[in-house]
Amino acid sequence: MRMQQLLDALRSVVAQDLSDPQPIIRLFLTRNISGGWESWLQVSCAAALIYANLAADFLREVEYPREAVGGNARLPICDLWAKPTRGTEIWIELKTQRNSNYTQTINDFMRDIAKITALSQSWRQSNVTAAVALLILTQNDRKTLNDLRTQIRSGTLSYVLYINGEWRDFTQNILNAPTEYFTMIAFAPT
Repeated sequence: MRMQQLLDALRSVVAQDLSDPQPIIRLFLTRNISGGWESWLQVSCAAALIYANLAADFLREVEYPREAVGGNARLPICDLWAKPTRGTEIWIELKTQRNSNYTQTINDFMRDIAKITALSQSWRQSNVTAAVALLILTQNDRKTLNDLRTQIRSGTLSYVLYINGEWRDFTQNILNAPTEYFTMIAFAPT
């Protein structure tokens, strides 16, 4: 499986929900219901991968294997693991804006990047790994994301905003991205 297929599946799940007359994501954010929609997104993403015949099975909140971590270190937990129909295993770290007042989603995402890049490089190269965050973009987020884009050397970052029913790429010009739109941030390690 290629990283782009994974991101396309996630974008499809989010776009489908946001186009629904009663979107789950907006319900959680507008009513400030804490928690819950990250779990929904994990299951929905796994279902999309299975329906697209890219995965045969999945587990939520599973430990990374010992060979990914090495030594006797405590095994970190991955948000979503998928067994592919063919090819390499898929390990996804997902972060969502917990409610409309939550401002730490990008910090949570950066911790996921640190978790992934701490894994053995040889293990990462033989598996599909990604960190993805979903949030409503604010003015402060734009500067933070631009700084992050110029600092990350251990992988590739992308920023796409869901505007008027389509995903638009703002990776190279995040400082000019409109605020208050649903945004997907993705990291793929090298």
